[in-house]
Amino acid sequence: MIGSHCALIRSPVIDIAPVSATLGQTRYRGVLFTSAHGVIHAPDGIRPLPCWCVGDVTARAARDAGYDVKHSAPDAETLLADISTAKIAGPLLHCRGTYARVDLAKRLTAMGIPCDDLVVYAQRSRALSAKARAALGGETPVILPLYSPRSAALVADQGPFAAQITVVAISDAVANQAARLEPVRVIVADHPDGVAMLAAIATVTGTVCPK
Repeated sequence: MIGSHCALIRSPVIDIAPVSATLGQTRYRGVLFTSAHGVIHAPDGIRPLPCWCVGDVTARAARDAGYDVKHSAPDAETLLADISTAKIAGPLLHCRGTYARVDLAKRLTAMGIPCDDLVVYAQRSRALSAKARAALGGETPVILPLYSPRSAALVADQGPFAAQITVVAISDAVANQAARLEPVRVIVADHPDGVAMLAAIATVTGTVCPK
């Protein structure tokens, strides 16, 4: 968040915590990762499996952890379509957090590609910091980068806020949730990744922050 006097305020609204997960006896033929947290907290027993990922950061984390990354898609819907088109053989395993916007396991199974899911981490809500609340409640315009629909919803739940907010959203789904904040402007990144988010933020800092 960029608030008064163009100060950078870091205030996560989600804490990641590992969940004790037991791998079943199914002989999986591949694993799906939709976040780097899924890679970090996945059971050791699946490490030799090939994997399919959402996002370059997730794919890089999987490679660094020793997985054979077969494919990376920009978002879960695209990954779903790519796996279906490629006719990947199951059963597959989706290592995910407690909250998932797209139920990959259910939808792939319905397509005839057996897939289970395994919750390996929790996404616990967290209150905005005092500095963040002060910035959002002040008179100085605020640039608010949002990286997931849930984080957008969690911020909105802690409102309303008085500041003029420019939202920078990583995707249209995030922008839709951010509408609850009644922002004066919404910028959606060209691609759902960190590099595109930095570029999008850069496009608005000149108009919000004095030079």
